[in-house]
Amino acid sequence: MKQIYSLLCLIACWGLMEGTMAAPGDTTVVGTFRFDSSMRSGVFMFPNDPGKTYEKILMLYSMRCKNGLVSTSANTNLGCGEWDYNCYTYVVDSSQTDSLRQTHSNYDISQFSGGSFAFTYDSVYTYTLFEQQSVTYGNVIGENTGSVGNDVFPSDHPLGSADAIARTQYLWTAAELTAAELTTGDITALRMELQSTGNMLNNLRIRIKTTQQTYLDPYAPELDGFTEVYFLNTSFLTTGLQQFNFYNPFTWDGSSNLLVEFSYQNISPGVDNIQIPRSGL
Repeated sequence: MKQIYSLLCLIACWGLMEGTMAAPGDTTVVGTFRFDSSMRSGVFMFPNDPGKTYEKILMLYSMRCKNGLVSTSANTNLGCGEWDYNCYTYVVDSSQTDSLRQTHSNYDISQFSGGSFAFTYDSVYTYTLFEQQSVTYGNVIGENTGSVGNDVFPSDHPLGSADAIARTQYLWTAAELTAAELTTGDITALRMELQSTGNMLNNLRIRIKTTQQTYLDPYAPELDGFTEVYFLNTSFLTTGLQQFNFYNPFTWDGSSNLLVEFSYQNISPGVDNIQIPRSGL
């Protein structure tokens, strides 16, 4: 069976296609568009008769402008325009196949060689399992603490949750740590003082590393070489000192500067935990 596809991009068009049958004088007329047709393009097929073939196709067109008018720059939908003088018609023999489609599949899925591929119209999710650490100290034989910073201006970092996701870094120099009477050895916890409480911080991480930096450069932050010491969903029920017990003590050499990084991942923005900028180790 032969098929004829007629794509007519006209304001109004009417046509007839005539197919001459095998017997002389036999003619099949296939109607396409009329002046009162509502569509602007379509596919029109010859009658399905396996015993007959078509040797000649005559396409007859009668074109006119909509309502006999010509569009203007002020009203481009008035009648005919600059693109309304052609009929685009494509004749296709359905028994013939493009060479590329004969040798190549309709779909190519990376790293898949099966015949049936499962898919869904719904959104899919990937779940990642995290192992968090909650540390409680029992009997403390002895500890040495020190305070770094001042309490002049309250801050919404690093524990504020107005940003759903945040990462904050602090630089504590060896001179500041020594002035706070801290000495060489393991750092096992960190304390921060809250002026007011807000939302929980999910996946709160504290990471520490030694550094030669003497100031923080926002255009060249250090991202590698940290040791994670704290990882836990953390909420603050009361104001005052909050202690973060490290599951992995960090050994300070007594002479290097320390770069301390806080990060968390909430689903949506929340209410800030306001911190007094004074930290204890």
